[in-house]
Formats: sequence, structure tokens, C-alpha cells
Amino acid sequence: FEKDNKPFAVFYAEISTQPSAERLCHLLLCYRDYFPTLLFGKFDNTTRDLIADVCNLSSASLNDITYFYQNASVTPHETSGTLLLQFEQTPRTLDLNNKMLALTFDDGPSEYTDKILQILVDHSAKATFFVNGTHVTEYPDTVRNIFTQKCEIGNHTNLHELFSHNTQGIIRKSIEKTNKKVRNVIGIGTFVVRPPGGETLDRHQKPVTLGYPIVRWSLDTLDYTENQTPASLLAAIQTNVRHGEIILMHDTKSVTAETVNSILAYLDTQNFQLVTVSELLEFASDGAIADRVYNNTYSAD
Repeated sequence: FEKDNKPFAVFYAEISTQPSAERLCHLLLCYRDYFPTLLFGKFDNTTRDLIADVCNLSSASLNDITYFYQNASVTPHETSGTLLLQFEQTPRTLDLNNKMLALTFDDGPSEYTDKILQILVDHSAKATFFVNGTHVTEYPDTVRNIFTQKCEIGNHTNLHELFSHNTQGIIRKSIEKTNKKVRNVIGIGTFVVRPPGGETLDRHQKPVTLGYPIVRWSLDTLDYTENQTPASLLAAIQTNVRHGEIILMHDTKSVTAETVNSILAYLDTQNFQLVTVSELLEFASDGAIADRVYNNTYSAD
């Protein structure tokens, strides 16, 4: 909402479980970079500490109405619970009426991920990295760096298990194993899942239900195929890109690391805002819904 022409992101939450607390963290992470953020409601100290740590929100008491009013510049609310605030100047701007898209990188982290991440930082851009659990174990510092630089970490299973080769029970176990590994590094698990190969059916040809949004893509750069060059990767984007796109790349490929700077420079000239998948779905769609398959934000499943 707005007061005195100043927008705020305001949330009220009643949290009683760890999954709900983590889901709220992911939602807050979508907003904290773009809007002064205010959260109040009823949740325990464990939840409060998790949100404060993961989302860098500061805690205050709702009983201190003066503090609440002066810092938020909003009408005081009559409620009990904990208040978490973030009022530092937001580091990024976002025009909800302008073009945005999500770059995604699969199969990492790898030796190339930190280079790609630094290029994103240099362009004030964000992306989503769909990680494999085995590589999280191998590159924990890189996973932490992705999160510290305010990009998103998505789930790409533990061993790149194809859905069509496994039962739903095995797939869920793999995803939760990766979640646990990510949680051990950054404090929360993942929220969005990318099925390896884009498959959404299990070995029995049944749609996989995971309890997470399932993210595919609408623009494939084909960076994983042979004989790709920086020129061919850039051309794939220049030819096809539009608002609401989810773009597939791989941070395990040297050609991708070589081309990211040119890709970002081109997208800058076209006035695209580069956001995470969760931000794209939150701000350009109807939010991220569990078990819905997303290819982009401009067409149905």
C-alpha cells in the first residue's frame, strides 16, 4: 500500500510450522529488495529469528507504537505479536508495468558459477540457479554466494533424476534431500522446482505432484548442445525474447559463462528487468502456486 506517495510491502502472518515459516521467507525475499517491508502477526521466536536472519529484517515490539509509527509512517494497527521491519533504502527499483524476465541456470553449482554470478552483480541483475544436491555439497560457498548476492536457489533434484525414470516417492525424496542440503547452507530450503529435462510425468506417466511450483522454460538457448558459440547463444535470445520469458541456460558450460555479459548487455538495451523466477511469478503473474507448471507468464500450463 502507499502513504504519502511512498509504497510499502505489508504482510500479516500467523505461523505455526517450519514449512510455513520458510514459505513466508521466500515471499518476503521477493519484496525486500524493491519495497520497504513490514511484517507483523503471530509467530514464535524461532520463526522470528529465522525471518530476521534470512531476510535481514529487524525486530521491534508492536507495543512501541511510537517506533512503529515513526519508522513505518503508517497508521498503527491493533494486534499482538512480533513486528519485523526493513526500512533501509531498497537497493533495486522495479517498474511493475515494464518488461521483466527470469534467467535460469541449471545443473550447478560448478567452477563457472561464481564468474556468472559476478557478471550478474555487475549488471544489477538477478537470476535463479536450479542446483543439484550433489553439487551443493561440493560447492557450499558458491551456494552461499548466490544467496548473499540476492539471487534465487531452486531445486533440480539431488542427482539429476529424470521424473520419467522414477516413482513420485523417489522424486520427492530426492527433492527433499536437496532441500536439506540447501537449508544447511543458507538457513531455508528451496521453493521452486525444475524437473530435469523439463519432464513433469513420472515413470507411470502420471503428472508429478510435489507441493512446490514446477518451473520449466519458454526460451531454450541450447547452450548444452555441441558446437555452441557465444554468437549463437546471443542470437537465440535476440530472436525470441519477450516479456514474461523464463530462459534456460546452464552454469556448468564454459560457453555460457563467456556469453552472459553480452546477453545482459543486450537485455539492458531492450529495457528488460531481470528478476528471479519467484519474483517474476509474484509480480507478473498470479503468484507461484504449488504443482502448477510454469513455462512463462504469458500462457497457461
